[in-house]
Amino acid sequence: DRQHDRVDLRDLGVIVTVVPCDALMCRHPPELGVAGFKVTGECLIAKAGSELAWNVGAGTQISEEDPNLLVAIQEGLPIEIERGMQVDEVLTIRDVDAKFGHVVFSGSIIISGNVCEGMHVSAGGCLTVAGLVESARLEVGGDLLVEKGIIGHPLNEQGGYSCTVHCTGAV
Repeated sequence: DRQHDRVDLRDLGVIVTVVPCDALMCRHPPELGVAGFKVTGECLIAKAGSELAWNVGAGTQISEEDPNLLVAIQEGLPIEIERGMQVDEVLTIRDVDAKFGHVVFSGSIIISGNVCEGMHVSAGGCLTVAGLVESARLEVGGDLLVEKGIIGHPLNEQGGYSCTVHCTGAV
């Protein structure tokens, strides 16, 4: 940020999410193949490719316009599976720390560990933290459940705290 000469090293980019009708995977038609030869010079006949069946995962469907296109039918996190994709509405994370980076997700988030100092978590749905939230910023569009507690401290005499929680639902 040249305007303020500051960079947030915890901001590692956004988590890729999809919305309904987003293309997830494209299947190309099989080709005939190209004839080759062995090191001895003997000719090898090409084998034609075969079409693999889609593995249509949860939150996806084959496009009505193109049978070779897999699209999302719900908002969420795209996850690759064998010969297909699925879209998960819940993001699961172990710990939110400087190694993982800030988290911004349109759906619900489950954090099995802690939210460390200075981190930012924004969930469009519910947020569940199995551990501790320490001097972090939480923005939650649904309900918030923190198992071990939320810890913060005053920043200065004028006001302000090291931990902020904005929640639309129940805390």
